[in-house]
Amino acid sequence: MAKNDGNGSIVLKLLMVILAVVLIAVIVIPAQLWEEEAREMKESRGNMTSIYEAERFYYRLNNSYTTDPAELLRVVREDSSLQRLQGLVNYTNELTGLMDTYVEIPFIHDIATFNDNVGRIMEDLESNRIYFRKYENIKNEAEDLNTHISVFNSSDKFPNYKITGAYIDSLIKLRRDLSDFSLLSGAAKTKAITDTLKIVFPKVNVNALAEAWAPLSERVGVLIKNILKSDLVNETSVADRMKDFRKDADESLNKMKAANFEEDVALADEISNRVDEKYQVFLGDFLITSKRALYRLADADSMVLHLTENNFFCPVTGGQVKIIISDDSTSIKIESPILTDELKEKLTPVVEETKNLALMSAFKSYIDNLDSINTKGYAIRKRLRKNTDIFIAYKEMEEIIKRFKEIIVVKSYTDLNTMIQTVPQSESFSELKEITKNSLAGIQVFNQAYTENTFGKLDTLHQDLGNAMFAFDSLLSKVRRLPKDIVNLEQDKIQLEQFLTNIKNASDSNLGSLEEKLGKIYLFTSEGTTETRYGVFKKKIVNFGYIDGGSKSWEEK
Repeated sequence: MAKNDGNGSIVLKLLMVILAVVLIAVIVIPAQLWEEEAREMKESRGNMTSIYEAERFYYRLNNSYTTDPAELLRVVREDSSLQRLQGLVNYTNELTGLMDTYVEIPFIHDIATFNDNVGRIMEDLESNRIYFRKYENIKNEAEDLNTHISVFNSSDKFPNYKITGAYIDSLIKLRRDLSDFSLLSGAAKTKAITDTLKIVFPKVNVNALAEAWAPLSERVGVLIKNILKSDLVNETSVADRMKDFRKDADESLNKMKAANFEEDVALADEISNRVDEKYQVFLGDFLITSKRALYRLADADSMVLHLTENNFFCPVTGGQVKIIISDDSTSIKIESPILTDELKEKLTPVVEETKNLALMSAFKSYIDNLDSINTKGYAIRKRLRKNTDIFIAYKEMEEIIKRFKEIIVVKSYTDLNTMIQTVPQSESFSELKEITKNSLAGIQVFNQAYTENTFGKLDTLHQDLGNAMFAFDSLLSKVRRLPKDIVNLEQDKIQLEQFLTNIKNASDSNLGSLEEKLGKIYLFTSEGTTETRYGVFKKKIVNFGYIDGGSKSWEEK
C-alpha cells in the first residue's frame, strides 16, 4: 500500500511539473511571438522607407527610377554629397564632444552651477515682487537682497570669476546654437573660448568667493523661512525653488573648495589642445567644414546613406521587396512581398472561372457594339458636318453612350474584366487586394441582378439610346443627296437588342460559388494567415503595406 502511494506521489509531482511548464509556455511563447511580429513589421517598414528614399535620391540624379538593387546601392555609395554630409555630422559630433567634455570638468562644471543658481535666485526675487508686496518686511528684504546679490555678481573683487562665468556661458550657448555657424567658425570660437578660460579660471579665488557669498546665502535662507511662515506658500512655490537654488549654489562652492585643482587645470589644458588640433583638421578640410554644423543627418539622408543589401529582403519570408515603377516612369511604389504569391495563386482559378462566365462575353459584345455605334455615328457626323440637326442628334447619342459607363452592372463587368487582365501580370499585393474587393462587389451585383432579373438603369438607357438612334436615322432619311456609302444605324439597333437579350439570358449557377470564393480571398487579404510554432501556437502573417507617392499605407490607416 505504501509503495502504491509513493508511485502516485511521483506521478502527481511529475504532472504538476508538466502543468507548470505548460502554463509558463502559454504565457511566455505568445508574448515572444507578438514581440517577433512587431519587430518584423517595424524592420520591414523601415526597409521599405529606406528603399523609397534611396529611389527618390536616385531619381534626382538620373531623372528615372531603377528596379535593380545593385544599381541603386552603387549610386548611393558613390555619391560624394552624402559622404560629405556624413563627414560634416561626424566632425560636428567630434567638436561637440570636446565642448561637452570641457564643461563637465569638475571645477568648470561647479563654477557654471554656482553662477547659474545665483542667477536663478535673482530671477525669482525679481519675478515674485507682485507676491512679496503683500508683506512689507518680505518685500523690503527681497529687494535689498536682490541688490546685494547683483553687486556681488558684478563685483570687481572677483574679475576672474566674472570672466570665467561669462565664457562658460558663451561655450554652453555656442554648443546649443552651433548649427547657426559654419563648423570651421564654431571650432574657431570654441578655441578662442577655451584658450581664454585656460588663462583665467585657474586664477579664480574660490575662498574669497565663498566668504563673500556666505552672508548672502544666509540671508536667502532667512527670507525663505519668512516666506514659508506666511500665506505666500498658498500662492507661489518661490520658497521651495529658492531653497533648491541656494542648496545647489552652496554645494557647488564647497565642491570647488575641495576640488583637485591641478588635475582639473591639466584636463582643461588637454581638451583645449585637442580643440586646437581639431581646428587645424577643419582648416585642412575646408570643403566640408565651411558648411554649417550638422548634428545629425536628416532621416531621409541617413536612410539612403546606410542602405544595405539586407534592406531589400523581407525579414519574415526572405522575399525581395517589390519595387514597382509606373508605365511612364514618373512614380514608384515600394511594397512588402508578403503573401503576394499566395494571393495570386488563390485568384488564378477564380480568374479562369470568371473568364468562362456567359455574362462576360455577353457584356463585351454589348459594350463593343456601343463603341461601334459611337464610331459609326461620329463618321457620319463628320461626312455631314454642315448638317446641324445631324450634329445635335449625334451628340445626344454620344452623351447616352457615355452614361452607360456609370451603370452599376457595366462597372461590375469592368471590374471583373480588370481582374482577368491584371492578376496574371501584377506583382502588387495592394493592387490585387483592391481588385479582389472590386471583383467581389461586381459578382455580388450580378448575383443579385440575375436572381431578381433586374439590371438597374441598363434597360432605361438602352431604351433612350434606341430612341436616339431612331431619331438619328430619321434625320438621315431626310438628307437629300445622301452619299450611297452611308448606312444608317438600323442594323446596329437590331444587334444591340440581341446583345441585351444575351445579357439577360446569361445567368450562371457559378455566380454564388464565385462570390463565396472571392469573399474568402478578400478575408485573406485583410487578415492574412498564420504560421504554426511549437505545434500549437500561431504566429500571424500579414502584408506590411506599401509606400506610394510619398504616402505610407500604414500611416493612412
